Amino acid sequence: MNEIADLTDDMIKQVLTAEKELNLFITAHLYLEHFLDLVIDEKFSLQEHLLDVPYFSTDLKLRILHGNGFLSDVLYMNGKMMNEIRNKFAHNLNPNQQSIAAKIEKMILPWHPQSIVNSMDKFEKYKSVAVVTITNVKNALEENRNTEFYPEVKVPDSEK
Repeated sequence: MNEIADLTDDMIKQVLTAEKELNLFITAHLYLEHFLDLVIDEKFSLQEHLLDVPYFSTDLKLRILHGNGFLSDVLYMNGKMMNEIRNKFAHNLNPNQQSIAAKIEKMILPWHPQSIVNSMDKFEKYKSVAVVTITNVKNALEENRNTEFYPEVKVPDSEK
């Protein structure tokens, strides 16, 4: 197996077995950001030096990759919510659980029937979204293509 495949297997295991919200949200975000960095390094190699700039945030990386067509609306929205949730945990000892639940509610699982999505608790839904989002970014990178995860599902501009 190659290094990226091994890293993806580790990510899936760590995300799916996380028992505490803090561990889940921070770990999933680290993996997401790692793969976003790999995409920027691969697709925008002239901009690689930006990865070391402190204000080159995950939000900015997501916006650049979405604006350039690499990230589909669904994956952009899911990545954005992952980043916002991580920020709540990273900057607050007691983050607002209602705000976090509202962000998880915005995450998109279009391949599941709505009844299944509605039956998931926020922890299960987040785990599913995180694994699918990160592996789709990784797969697109390895296959040298843009993400195609439900490209027909469009997120309203007001949600972006």
